[in-house]
Amino acid sequence: MRKKLFAGIVISGLTAASLVFAQITGLTITPSSNIVGTDLSYTFSGTFTATTTVIEIDFPAGRGFDLSGSSFGLVQYGGSSTSCASVATSSLSATCTLPTGVSIPPNTAVTTTLSNVISTSSGSHVITVVTYNGTSSNGSVTSSVILNPKAISNLRCDASGQAGAIWLWWTVPMGIVNSGQGYQLKYQQGNSIDWNTALTYTQDWLRADPGTLEQKLVTGFNPNTQYTFAMKVLGNDGTISDISNAVTCYAPAAAQPSTDKIAPTSQITNPKSGDKILVGTKVKIEGTAKDEGGSSVQKVEISFDGKNWFLVNPVKLENGVLYWEYFWVPKEVGEYKIQTRATDWVGNVEKPSEGIKVSVVSELPKAPPAPQVPMTIEQLKAKIIEIQLKLIQLIQQLIQILQEKLAQLKR
Repeated sequence: MRKKLFAGIVISGLTAASLVFAQITGLTITPSSNIVGTDLSYTFSGTFTATTTVIEIDFPAGRGFDLSGSSFGLVQYGGSSTSCASVATSSLSATCTLPTGVSIPPNTAVTTTLSNVISTSSGSHVITVVTYNGTSSNGSVTSSVILNPKAISNLRCDASGQAGAIWLWWTVPMGIVNSGQGYQLKYQQGNSIDWNTALTYTQDWLRADPGTLEQKLVTGFNPNTQYTFAMKVLGNDGTISDISNAVTCYAPAAAQPSTDKIAPTSQITNPKSGDKILVGTKVKIEGTAKDEGGSSVQKVEISFDGKNWFLVNPVKLENGVLYWEYFWVPKEVGEYKIQTRATDWVGNVEKPSEGIKVSVVSELPKAPPAPQVPMTIEQLKAKIIEIQLKLIQLIQQLIQILQEKLAQLKR
Protein backbone atom coordinates (compact mmCIF):
# COMPACT_ATOMS: atom_id res chain seq x y z
CA MET A 1 0.00 0.00 0.00
CA ARG A 2 1.34 3.43 -0.94
CA LYS A 3 1.66 6.34 1.46
CA LYS A 4 -1.47 8.50 1.22
CA LEU A 5 -1.89 12.25 1.64
CA PHE A 6 -4.99 13.87 3.14
CA ALA A 7 -6.04 10.46 4.55
CA GLY A 8 -8.03 12.13 7.32
CA ILE A 9 -10.55 13.71 4.95
CA VAL A 10 -13.94 11.97 5.40
CA ILE A 11 -16.83 12.83 3.12
CA SER A 12 -20.24 12.02 4.58
CA GLY A 13 -22.78 10.36 2.34
CA LEU A 14 -21.99 8.79 -0.96
CA THR A 15 -21.01 11.84 -3.04
CA ALA A 16 -17.74 13.63 -2.31
CA ALA A 17 -17.71 17.39 -2.09
CA SER A 18 -15.69 19.33 -4.65
CA LEU A 19 -12.30 19.35 -2.97
CA VAL A 20 -9.75 20.43 -5.57
CA PHE A 21 -6.82 19.61 -3.31
CA ALA A 22 -8.06 15.98 -3.07
CA GLN A 23 -7.75 15.70 -6.87
CA ILE A 24 -11.05 13.74 -7.16
CA THR A 25 -14.41 15.49 -7.29
CA GLY A 26 -17.91 14.04 -7.48
CA LEU A 27 -16.81 10.58 -6.31
CA THR A 28 -19.60 7.99 -6.32
CA ILE A 29 -19.48 4.30 -5.46
CA THR A 30 -22.18 2.04 -6.90
CA PRO A 31 -24.01 0.26 -5.38
CA SER A 32 -24.10 2.35 -2.24
CA SER A 33 -26.00 -0.39 -0.40
CA ASN A 34 -25.44 -4.12 -0.84
CA ILE A 35 -25.54 -7.48 0.95
CA VAL A 36 -22.48 -9.22 2.42
CA GLY A 37 -21.07 -11.87 0.13
CA THR A 38 -18.08 -13.39 -1.63
CA ASP A 39 -18.48 -11.86 -5.09
CA LEU A 40 -19.21 -8.18 -4.54
CA SER A 41 -18.57 -5.65 -7.32
CA TYR A 42 -18.23 -1.87 -7.00
CA THR A 43 -18.11 0.82 -9.69
CA PHE A 44 -16.13 3.98 -8.90
CA SER A 45 -16.85 7.22 -10.78
CA GLY A 46 -15.51 10.74 -10.38
CA THR A 47 -13.58 13.57 -12.01
CA PHE A 48 -9.80 13.33 -11.63
CA THR A 49 -8.46 16.89 -11.53
CA ALA A 50 -4.79 15.91 -11.78
CA THR A 51 -2.80 13.79 -14.22
CA THR A 52 -3.17 10.17 -13.11
CA THR A 53 -1.26 6.98 -13.95
CA VAL A 54 -2.11 4.85 -10.88
CA ILE A 55 -5.43 4.25 -9.07
CA GLU A 56 -5.45 2.69 -5.59
CA ILE A 57 -8.59 1.56 -3.73
CA ASP A 58 -8.32 0.77 -0.01
CA PHE A 59 -10.90 -0.98 2.18
CA PRO A 60 -11.01 -0.72 6.00
CA ALA A 61 -9.28 -3.20 8.30
CA GLY A 62 -11.18 -5.36 10.75
CA ARG A 63 -14.40 -5.25 8.72
CA GLY A 64 -14.34 -8.67 7.05
CA PHE A 65 -12.98 -7.58 3.65
CA ASP A 66 -10.60 -9.54 1.42
CA LEU A 67 -9.39 -8.04 -1.88
CA SER A 68 -6.62 -10.57 -2.56
CA GLY A 69 -8.60 -12.11 -5.43
CA SER A 70 -10.16 -8.89 -6.75
CA SER A 71 -9.79 -7.56 -10.29
CA PHE A 72 -10.24 -4.25 -12.15
CA GLY A 73 -12.42 -3.74 -15.19
CA LEU A 74 -11.61 -1.29 -17.96
CA VAL A 75 -10.60 2.20 -16.88
CA GLN A 76 -12.81 4.54 -18.92
CA TYR A 77 -11.79 8.19 -19.13
CA GLY A 78 -13.09 10.89 -21.47
CA GLY A 79 -13.79 9.08 -24.73
CA SER A 80 -11.05 6.49 -24.19
CA SER A 81 -10.56 3.31 -22.19
CA THR A 82 -7.67 1.12 -21.17
CA SER A 83 -6.93 -2.02 -19.21
CA CYS A 84 -4.57 -1.97 -16.26
CA ALA A 85 -1.02 -2.84 -17.26
CA SER A 86 -0.61 -4.43 -13.84
CA VAL A 87 -2.82 -5.05 -10.82
CA ALA A 88 -1.49 -5.46 -7.29
CA THR A 89 -3.87 -6.76 -4.61
CA SER A 90 -3.71 -7.54 -0.92
CA SER A 91 -6.35 -8.33 1.66
CA LEU A 92 -7.37 -4.65 1.95
CA SER A 93 -5.96 -2.89 -1.13
CA ALA A 94 -6.16 -3.08 -4.94
CA THR A 95 -3.94 -0.97 -7.23
CA CYS A 96 -4.27 -0.45 -11.00
CA THR A 97 -1.21 0.84 -12.87
CA LEU A 98 -1.95 2.17 -16.36
CA PRO A 99 0.17 1.09 -19.36
CA THR A 100 3.44 2.92 -20.00
CA GLY A 101 2.79 6.15 -21.88
CA VAL A 102 -0.91 6.22 -20.89
CA SER A 103 -2.15 8.80 -18.41
CA ILE A 104 -5.50 10.32 -17.51
CA PRO A 105 -5.35 14.06 -18.23
CA PRO A 106 -6.55 16.60 -15.65
CA ASN A 107 -10.27 17.34 -15.23
CA THR A 108 -11.37 14.05 -16.82
CA ALA A 109 -14.37 11.94 -15.81
CA VAL A 110 -13.20 8.42 -14.88
CA THR A 111 -15.08 5.17 -14.26
CA THR A 112 -13.73 1.76 -13.29
CA THR A 113 -15.07 -1.36 -11.58
CA LEU A 114 -13.51 -3.52 -8.86
CA SER A 115 -14.92 -7.08 -8.83
CA ASN A 116 -14.56 -10.26 -6.74
CA VAL A 117 -14.53 -8.38 -3.44
CA ILE A 118 -15.22 -10.53 -0.37
CA SER A 119 -16.96 -9.15 2.72
CA THR A 120 -18.43 -11.11 5.63
CA SER A 121 -19.18 -8.18 7.96
CA SER A 122 -22.24 -5.94 7.79
CA GLY A 123 -22.19 -2.23 8.59
CA SER A 124 -21.12 1.13 7.20
CA HIS A 125 -17.67 0.89 5.62
CA VAL A 126 -15.36 3.74 4.58
CA ILE A 127 -13.53 3.18 1.28
CA THR A 128 -10.55 5.30 0.23
CA VAL A 129 -9.59 6.13 -3.37
CA VAL A 130 -6.05 7.43 -3.98
CA THR A 131 -4.59 8.60 -7.32
CA TYR A 132 -0.94 8.98 -8.31
CA ASN A 133 1.07 10.53 -11.10
CA GLY A 134 3.95 8.12 -11.21
CA THR A 135 5.04 7.73 -7.59
CA SER A 136 3.70 11.11 -6.48
CA SER A 137 0.35 11.05 -4.69
CA ASN A 138 -2.35 13.39 -5.97
CA GLY A 139 -4.34 12.92 -2.74
CA SER A 140 -7.20 10.76 -1.52
CA VAL A 141 -10.96 10.87 -1.02
CA THR A 142 -13.07 8.64 1.23
CA SER A 143 -16.70 7.63 0.89
CA SER A 144 -18.99 5.17 2.68
CA VAL A 145 -20.94 2.14 1.50
CA ILE A 146 -23.47 0.05 3.41
CA LEU A 147 -23.45 -3.76 3.63
CA ASN A 148 -26.53 -5.44 5.08
CA PRO A 149 -26.59 -8.98 6.55
CA LYS A 150 -27.97 -11.83 4.50
CA ALA A 151 -31.59 -12.80 5.07
CA ILE A 152 -32.62 -16.11 6.65
CA SER A 153 -33.72 -18.42 3.84
CA ASN A 154 -34.67 -21.64 5.66
CA LEU A 155 -36.95 -20.58 8.54
CA ARG A 156 -39.35 -23.37 9.53
CA CYS A 157 -41.78 -24.00 12.38
CA ASP A 158 -43.55 -26.85 14.16
CA ALA A 159 -46.07 -27.20 16.97
CA SER A 160 -44.54 -28.13 20.32
CA GLY A 161 -45.91 -30.34 23.08
CA GLN A 162 -46.77 -27.22 25.11
CA ALA A 163 -50.06 -25.32 24.85
CA GLY A 164 -49.67 -22.13 22.75
CA ALA A 165 -45.97 -22.80 22.03
CA ILE A 166 -44.26 -23.24 18.66
CA TRP A 167 -40.75 -24.30 17.68
CA LEU A 168 -38.76 -22.20 15.18
CA TRP A 169 -35.62 -23.36 13.34
CA TRP A 170 -33.20 -21.49 11.06
CA THR A 171 -29.54 -21.31 10.04
CA VAL A 172 -27.63 -18.20 11.13
CA PRO A 173 -26.71 -16.23 7.97
CA MET A 174 -23.61 -14.20 7.17
CA GLY A 175 -23.31 -10.63 8.47
CA ILE A 176 -25.19 -10.91 11.77
CA VAL A 177 -24.38 -8.27 14.41
CA ASN A 178 -21.02 -8.93 16.11
CA SER A 179 -22.45 -8.89 19.63
CA GLY A 180 -25.78 -8.66 21.43
CA GLN A 181 -29.20 -9.48 20.04
CA GLY A 182 -29.25 -10.50 16.42
CA TYR A 183 -32.90 -10.82 15.31
CA GLN A 184 -36.25 -9.17 14.84
CA LEU A 185 -39.16 -11.64 14.86
CA LYS A 186 -42.72 -10.78 13.81
CA TYR A 187 -45.93 -12.80 13.68
CA GLN A 188 -49.52 -12.50 12.50
CA GLN A 189 -52.62 -14.66 12.86
CA GLY A 190 -53.58 -16.55 9.72
CA ASN A 191 -51.63 -18.04 6.85
CA SER A 192 -49.86 -14.88 5.63
CA ILE A 193 -47.93 -11.97 7.10
CA ASP A 194 -47.58 -8.26 6.35
CA TRP A 195 -44.32 -7.13 7.93
CA ASN A 196 -45.50 -3.54 8.37
CA THR A 197 -48.60 -4.48 10.36
CA ALA A 198 -47.39 -7.70 12.03
CA LEU A 199 -46.73 -7.81 15.78
CA THR A 200 -43.18 -7.98 17.14
CA TYR A 201 -42.31 -10.97 19.33
CA THR A 202 -40.16 -9.80 22.25
CA GLN A 203 -37.03 -11.92 22.65
CA ASP A 204 -33.44 -11.54 23.77
CA TRP A 205 -31.81 -14.23 21.64
CA LEU A 206 -28.11 -13.61 21.31
CA ARG A 207 -26.30 -14.20 18.06
CA ALA A 208 -24.57 -17.46 17.20
CA ASP A 209 -21.83 -17.94 14.63
CA PRO A 210 -22.89 -17.87 10.96
CA GLY A 211 -23.77 -21.35 9.71
CA THR A 212 -25.04 -22.50 13.12
CA LEU A 213 -28.45 -24.20 13.25
CA GLU A 214 -30.68 -22.34 15.74
CA GLN A 215 -33.82 -23.71 17.46
CA LYS A 216 -36.01 -21.50 19.68
CA LEU A 217 -39.35 -21.99 21.45
CA VAL A 218 -41.84 -19.11 21.14
CA THR A 219 -44.68 -19.10 23.65
CA GLY A 220 -47.82 -17.24 24.70
CA PHE A 221 -49.91 -17.79 21.56
CA ASN A 222 -53.62 -18.55 21.46
CA PRO A 223 -54.13 -22.32 21.49
CA ASN A 224 -55.51 -23.98 18.36
CA THR A 225 -54.76 -20.83 16.34
CA GLN A 226 -52.81 -20.48 13.11
CA TYR A 227 -49.86 -18.08 13.04
CA THR A 228 -47.37 -16.97 10.37
CA PHE A 229 -43.82 -15.96 11.29
CA ALA A 230 -41.00 -14.06 9.56
CA MET A 231 -37.64 -12.71 10.72
CA LYS A 232 -35.00 -10.14 9.94
CA VAL A 233 -31.32 -10.32 10.87
CA LEU A 234 -29.78 -7.34 12.69
CA GLY A 235 -26.34 -6.25 11.48
CA ASN A 236 -23.65 -3.85 12.61
CA ASP A 237 -24.11 -0.06 12.54
CA GLY A 238 -27.90 -0.38 12.45
CA THR A 239 -28.01 -2.44 9.25
CA ILE A 240 -30.76 -5.02 8.79
CA SER A 241 -31.48 -7.86 6.37
CA ASP A 242 -34.41 -8.41 4.04
CA ILE A 243 -37.39 -10.40 5.35
CA SER A 244 -36.90 -14.15 5.68
CA ASN A 245 -39.17 -16.73 4.14
CA ALA A 246 -42.54 -16.86 5.96
CA VAL A 247 -43.71 -20.01 7.78
CA THR A 248 -47.15 -20.95 9.11
CA CYS A 249 -47.99 -23.25 12.04
CA TYR A 250 -50.81 -23.96 14.50
CA ALA A 251 -50.22 -23.33 18.19
CA PRO A 252 -51.25 -26.51 20.07
CA ALA A 253 -54.63 -26.41 21.86
CA ALA A 254 -53.31 -28.01 25.04
CA ALA A 255 -50.24 -29.60 26.43
CA GLN A 256 -50.38 -33.32 25.69
CA PRO A 257 -48.43 -35.92 27.63
CA SER A 258 -45.51 -36.83 25.44
CA THR A 259 -45.76 -40.20 23.75
CA ASP A 260 -42.10 -39.99 22.76
CA LYS A 261 -40.29 -42.55 24.89
CA ILE A 262 -37.59 -43.26 22.33
CA ALA A 263 -34.17 -41.77 22.97
CA PRO A 264 -32.39 -40.19 20.01
CA THR A 265 -29.28 -41.77 18.52
CA SER A 266 -25.95 -40.29 17.46
CA GLN A 267 -22.81 -41.45 15.72
CA ILE A 268 -19.34 -40.22 14.77
CA THR A 269 -18.65 -40.27 11.04
CA ASN A 270 -15.14 -38.81 11.10
CA PRO A 271 -12.51 -39.81 12.19
CA LYS A 272 -12.81 -43.59 11.98
CA SER A 273 -12.09 -46.08 14.73
CA GLY A 274 -8.43 -47.05 14.64
CA ASP A 275 -7.23 -43.74 13.17
CA LYS A 276 -4.03 -42.16 14.45
CA ILE A 277 -4.03 -38.47 15.41
CA LEU A 278 -0.99 -36.26 15.93
CA VAL A 279 -0.82 -34.81 19.44
CA GLY A 280 -1.37 -31.04 19.65
CA THR A 281 -3.12 -30.75 16.27
CA LYS A 282 -6.66 -29.49 15.74
CA VAL A 283 -8.99 -32.29 14.68
CA LYS A 284 -12.53 -31.82 13.36
CA ILE A 285 -14.84 -34.54 14.64
CA GLU A 286 -18.03 -34.88 12.60
CA GLY A 287 -21.19 -36.86 13.12
CA THR A 288 -24.97 -37.10 12.89
CA ALA A 289 -27.93 -37.50 15.25
CA LYS A 290 -31.60 -38.26 14.73
CA ASP A 291 -34.71 -38.88 16.82
CA GLU A 292 -37.20 -41.55 15.78
CA GLY A 293 -39.57 -40.59 18.61
CA GLY A 294 -40.73 -37.42 16.89
CA SER A 295 -39.68 -34.64 19.29
CA SER A 296 -36.37 -34.00 17.45
CA VAL A 297 -32.81 -33.69 18.74
CA GLN A 298 -32.20 -30.88 21.24
CA LYS A 299 -28.45 -31.33 21.74
CA VAL A 300 -25.51 -33.67 21.21
CA GLU A 301 -22.61 -34.06 23.64
CA ILE A 302 -19.19 -35.64 23.20
CA SER A 303 -16.82 -37.25 25.73
CA PHE A 304 -13.22 -38.42 25.59
CA ASP A 305 -13.15 -40.14 28.98
CA GLY A 306 -16.76 -41.22 29.61
CA LYS A 307 -17.08 -38.70 32.47
CA ASN A 308 -16.80 -35.17 31.12
CA TRP A 309 -19.22 -34.17 28.36
CA PHE A 310 -19.03 -31.20 25.97
CA LEU A 311 -21.66 -29.72 23.65
CA VAL A 312 -20.99 -30.12 19.93
CA ASN A 313 -21.82 -27.49 17.30
CA PRO A 314 -24.90 -28.19 15.13
CA VAL A 315 -24.18 -27.58 11.44
CA LYS A 316 -27.41 -28.29 9.58
CA LEU A 317 -30.69 -30.20 9.78
CA GLU A 318 -31.70 -32.21 6.70
CA ASN A 319 -34.58 -34.69 6.47
CA GLY A 320 -34.69 -35.06 10.23
CA VAL A 321 -30.95 -35.71 10.55
CA LEU A 322 -28.86 -33.25 12.58
CA TYR A 323 -25.30 -32.86 11.28
CA TRP A 324 -22.78 -31.68 13.86
CA GLU A 325 -19.07 -30.99 14.40
CA TYR A 326 -16.62 -30.56 17.25
CA PHE A 327 -13.01 -29.34 17.21
CA TRP A 328 -10.60 -31.20 19.50
CA VAL A 329 -6.94 -30.58 20.27
CA PRO A 330 -5.52 -33.66 22.08
CA LYS A 331 -2.82 -32.61 24.53
CA GLU A 332 -1.48 -36.02 25.58
CA VAL A 333 -0.35 -39.14 23.75
CA GLY A 334 -2.48 -42.21 24.42
CA GLU A 335 -5.53 -44.26 23.52
CA TYR A 336 -8.90 -42.49 23.57
CA LYS A 337 -12.46 -43.76 23.35
CA ILE A 338 -14.67 -41.00 21.92
CA GLN A 339 -18.40 -41.32 22.65
CA THR A 340 -21.46 -39.18 21.95
CA ARG A 341 -24.93 -38.94 23.41
CA ALA A 342 -27.99 -37.09 22.12
CA THR A 343 -30.92 -35.60 24.05
CA ASP A 344 -34.36 -34.82 22.58
CA TRP A 345 -36.75 -32.03 23.51
CA VAL A 346 -38.81 -34.14 25.94
CA GLY A 347 -35.74 -35.22 27.92
CA ASN A 348 -34.97 -38.65 26.47
CA VAL A 349 -31.19 -39.18 26.69
CA GLU A 350 -29.27 -41.63 24.57
CA LYS A 351 -27.23 -44.32 26.29
CA PRO A 352 -23.78 -43.77 24.78
CA SER A 353 -22.67 -46.45 22.36
CA GLU A 354 -19.13 -47.79 22.14
CA GLY A 355 -18.17 -44.82 19.96
CA ILE A 356 -14.76 -44.96 18.31
CA LYS A 357 -11.23 -45.63 19.52
CA VAL A 358 -8.33 -43.52 18.25
CA SER A 359 -4.63 -43.31 19.04
CA VAL A 360 -2.98 -39.96 19.77
CA VAL A 361 0.68 -40.25 18.78
CA SER A 362 3.76 -38.03 18.82
CA GLU A 363 4.62 -38.92 15.23
CA LEU A 364 2.42 -40.16 12.44
CA PRO A 365 3.58 -43.33 10.66
CA LYS A 366 5.20 -42.76 7.31
CA ALA A 367 3.24 -43.74 4.28
CA PRO A 368 4.41 -47.06 2.79
CA PRO A 369 6.28 -46.83 -0.52
CA ALA A 370 4.20 -47.10 -3.61
CA PRO A 371 3.97 -50.71 -4.81
CA GLN A 372 6.10 -51.64 -7.80
CA VAL A 373 4.05 -52.27 -10.89
CA PRO A 374 5.42 -55.13 -13.05
CA MET A 375 6.52 -54.15 -16.55
CA THR A 376 4.70 -55.41 -19.57
CA ILE A 377 6.64 -57.24 -22.30
CA GLU A 378 6.47 -54.14 -24.51
CA GLN A 379 7.79 -51.92 -21.71
CA LEU A 380 10.61 -54.42 -20.99
CA LYS A 381 11.62 -54.49 -24.68
CA ALA A 382 11.65 -50.68 -24.79
CA LYS A 383 13.79 -50.58 -21.64
CA ILE A 384 16.32 -53.06 -23.15
CA ILE A 385 16.58 -50.97 -26.32
CA GLU A 386 17.10 -47.83 -24.19
CA ILE A 387 19.94 -49.54 -22.26
CA GLN A 388 21.52 -50.82 -25.49
CA LEU A 389 21.56 -47.33 -26.99
CA LYS A 390 23.20 -45.91 -23.85
CA LEU A 391 25.84 -48.68 -23.94
CA ILE A 392 26.59 -47.94 -27.60
CA GLN A 393 26.99 -44.25 -26.80
CA LEU A 394 29.35 -45.04 -23.93
CA ILE A 395 31.43 -47.40 -26.09
CA GLN A 396 31.66 -44.78 -28.84
CA GLN A 397 32.82 -42.18 -26.33
CA LEU A 398 35.40 -44.61 -24.95
CA ILE A 399 36.74 -45.40 -28.44
CA GLN A 400 37.04 -41.69 -29.21
CA ILE A 401 39.00 -41.09 -25.99
CA LEU A 402 41.38 -44.02 -26.76
CA GLN A 403 41.97 -42.78 -30.32
CA GLU A 404 42.85 -39.31 -28.99
CA LYS A 405 45.32 -40.83 -26.49
CA LEU A 406 46.99 -42.96 -29.22
CA ALA A 407 47.33 -39.91 -31.45
CA GLN A 408 49.06 -38.03 -28.63
CA LEU A 409 51.53 -40.91 -28.05
CA LYS A 410 52.52 -41.05 -31.77
CA ARG A 411 53.51 -37.41 -31.63
